[in-house]
Amino acid sequence: MRKKQRGKAGLRVKWVSGWAGVMGTAVMAVAALIGACAPAPRVGPAALVLPLLPDHCGIAALPPMAGRPLAALADVSLQGPLRAIWPAQDVTSEVQPGRLNAQLNEQGVILRLFCG
Repeated sequence: MRKKQRGKAGLRVKWVSGWAGVMGTAVMAVAALIGACAPAPRVGPAALVLPLLPDHCGIAALPPMAGRPLAALADVSLQGPLRAIWPAQDVTSEVQPGRLNAQLNEQGVILRLFCG
């Protein structure tokens, strides 16, 4: 059974009584509780927000390479294969934890190194 009444600002308010009203109130209360328990999203620089991943490709042993030419990796001993990723190059989505990826710019300068 529904009753229509006028609220304080003259707005029409619908009251639902009976089992539907009780269930609706219960569902809203549970949703509010679940929402209050959810962790807040982590915001900030990726290096601070993302968890550290295990080093499967030996990247931790390498000297800083960002800003250096790709040829600089020729002087370094690598644990596994190297994949050079050029701008607009298609890459496979398969992940090989032991592979070192070098993301490059148009001039062949290393932007970042990552495992995968």
